Order: sequence, then C-alpha cells, then structure tokens
Amino acid sequence: MVNLVFLVFVSVFACVYSAVNATVKEITVNCDEDAVLPCEAGMDLGVAYRALLWYKCDEDLPDSLTGIIRMKLKRNLTQKFNGFNRSVEVLDDGSFDLKINKATVEDSGKYKCSLSAPLGMQNKKGYIRLKVLGCPTHQTVTYLDAYCIVFSMIILVALVACFLSWKCLKTVLEGGLNVTKEQVKINMKNIQKAANLPLFQNTSLNGGEAQNPAGNTCQHHTCLLLP
Repeated sequence: MVNLVFLVFVSVFACVYSAVNATVKEITVNCDEDAVLPCEAGMDLGVAYRALLWYKCDEDLPDSLTGIIRMKLKRNLTQKFNGFNRSVEVLDDGSFDLKINKATVEDSGKYKCSLSAPLGMQNKKGYIRLKVLGCPTHQTVTYLDAYCIVFSMIILVALVACFLSWKCLKTVLEGGLNVTKEQVKINMKNIQKAANLPLFQNTSLNGGEAQNPAGNTCQHHTCLLLP
C-alpha cells in the first residue's frame, strides 16, 4: 500500500514538472545578438512590488539558481550579483525585462524572474528559456593554445641564443687556432735560424781549452762563433 502511494506521488510530481517545463516560453536569438527576456512572473495590477530578481536555473539541479541581477523598485537601484560577469541590464520601460548584450552559447538555458511583493501579498515568479544559435562550437583561441604559443616562443628564443653563442665560440676558437699556427711557424723559423749557426766541437784531447779559427778561446768543449 505504501509503495503504491509512493508511485502515485512520483507520477503526479513528474506530470506536474513536465507540464511546467512544457509551458516555459522559449526565446531564440543568433550569436552576438542582444537577447531580451520578458519577465513571465504574472504581475498583479495595483501591487507595488518591492524588488525584482533575475536568476539562471541549473538544468541538472532545478533548485540550484545563479543570481544575475537584483533591482530595488522603490529606489530604482540595480545591482548585479557577485561572480556574474556578463553584460546585462533591466529595461527601464516598466516591463522588468532582462537584456543580455551580445548573447553567446553559454547564455543559453532557463531563466527565472521573481517579484518580491509587500507584506500580505503573494510573491510572483516566472520562467523563460533562451536558445542562442550560430555560435562556434569551440573558441578560436583557448588558454591551452595561448600557453602553447608562449612556450613555443620561449623555445625559439632559446634556440636562437644557443645558435649565436655557438657562432661566437666557433669564431673565437678559429681565431685562436690561426694565432697558434702563426706562432708555431715563427718559432720553427727561429729554431731553423739557430740551427744554421756554425758550431765548433772541442778538438782538445785533454778537455781543457779549444780555439776557433779566429783564435778565440772556448770553454766546455763547444764554442759558438760570434760576429
């Protein structure tokens, strides 16, 4: 018996919920066009409502609402909810319609218009659905693409710096090798000149003194002819 009552309750709730959703009016606009959402709260004539509130409904969680904008009607003061960054406004023609500037695909969904009544009167609410067409499925540039571009530029700059450093090092090394080769040639020439000088070995048997053809006395068994 309890199960039967529960099933009947669920069926009735589902029927009512489907009927409410089926009667929600839908507004269709193209991408980047201004969307005007009429307030379907069903205002009572002669009632001085205190405040107007617009919400966006979560499709998965019907009871979850995202605040868009609130308006204190007595002071005509409008304020957006914290965290809502879209460009919106309430029309000042007395209709309480919500205008979404340059609608995007993210703006598509179900919206709620709520009117806060004075004490002793009934609050009013209404729903409307917005559908935005013609928007690209993906943004042309995403955060990941931007990071990839920046990373590629860093890699390119690093490669250019490495190439320039390699060229400079190569130039220095080649210059050093050329200087070394020239120095070796000069040293070889000096050695060759020194080798061509006449050397005189000591012919003395006693290892004492020797004389060169000019009559100069030499020590240590070897003498060098001086000019």
